[in-house]
Amino acid sequence: MPYSIDKYNGTTLTVVEDGTIDSTLDIKLIGKNYAGYGEVQNENFLHLLENFSGTSAPPRPTSGQLWFDSEKNKLKFYDKNNVWRTTGGAEVKTTAPAGLSTGDLWFDNGNNQLYARTDADDYVLIGPQTAPGLGTTQMRSRTVVDTPGGGIHAIVEAVIDDETVYIISADEFTVDTAIETDLTGFSVIKQGLTLVNTGITGITTGSAHTFWGTASYATKANSINVAGTARTAATAATASTIAARDGSGDLFANVFQGIASTARFADLAEKYLADAEYAPGTVMVVGGEKEVTASSWGKRAIGAVSTNPAYMMNSELEGGTYVALKGRVPVRVIGAVKKGDNLIAANDGCASVGVQHSTDVFAIALESSNDTGVKLVEAIIL
Repeated sequence: MPYSIDKYNGTTLTVVEDGTIDSTLDIKLIGKNYAGYGEVQNENFLHLLENFSGTSAPPRPTSGQLWFDSEKNKLKFYDKNNVWRTTGGAEVKTTAPAGLSTGDLWFDNGNNQLYARTDADDYVLIGPQTAPGLGTTQMRSRTVVDTPGGGIHAIVEAVIDDETVYIISADEFTVDTAIETDLTGFSVIKQGLTLVNTGITGITTGSAHTFWGTASYATKANSINVAGTARTAATAATASTIAARDGSGDLFANVFQGIASTARFADLAEKYLADAEYAPGTVMVVGGEKEVTASSWGKRAIGAVSTNPAYMMNSELEGGTYVALKGRVPVRVIGAVKKGDNLIAANDGCASVGVQHSTDVFAIALESSNDTGVKLVEAIIL
């Protein structure tokens, strides 16, 4: 009498005639009164025990059957969609496998990337991220060894085409470059965000990588890279700083070296020690208890006290008075004067009109005045 072989769900798979072997499945089905059935039965048990171990899938599988893929060292099962599936880990193929369910994993061993199946019958990349045809492009966490202590620091690095462009860190430390050989351009990692090729000064050099955007505060915003050194601004004449205007709009420096094409004021003045404090325009001569004093008749004037000197010589002389030696300056004059008159020294720090060819002439009047008293007259110091 033939055997009717039914599946677990009740459907008939095949009918095995008496005295025959049925090969519908990967195990042999034995008919009634088959001579030598013991060998066949024992082989069936062995095949089930080893889960049909082999490099090729069993040729006649049925839903739920197990197969040990000895090439990939993985246990697989035959699902209802007639697809061999890995029971643990991820499917390993160079192309997306068909028949996976939502949440199943696929490892692309051609690009070394892990994917997960979605509800939309598609795959989402878990990582590592890459740009098509290029190297790794992703944000990734890692640890870095410092020097000299060998401490471990956690960082997040931004990688584009296998190059680390910037690093985010919770603290500042010096990288042990002998160990972290892949962190090119990061000798020092600052607290916060550090661009590649940023040194201890916080200035990024030797790289086209630049931060673009708006920042409410930056510690290096007022510094300029001068020959590799960061220089900050100062309102005082401080060494190795950038000159900046103070609250009054003034700019200070110790020595200016260069060429000036224009000046706000008109005279060249030099500091001399005076025996008293004199008002601007006072005519000065050599004499008195110190170096200079107010003029008197018969003396050769050297100039007049400057109002606003354009160029100040001997500026570091303490307690000195700026005396205009050349250029345009207001001069105290006594008596009437005409434009073009020669001026010579008179009493009480004044000038007066001198004779045409006097050797004591020190200035020429630029304006006229009929006032016979003392007044300021614009003049040219010779």
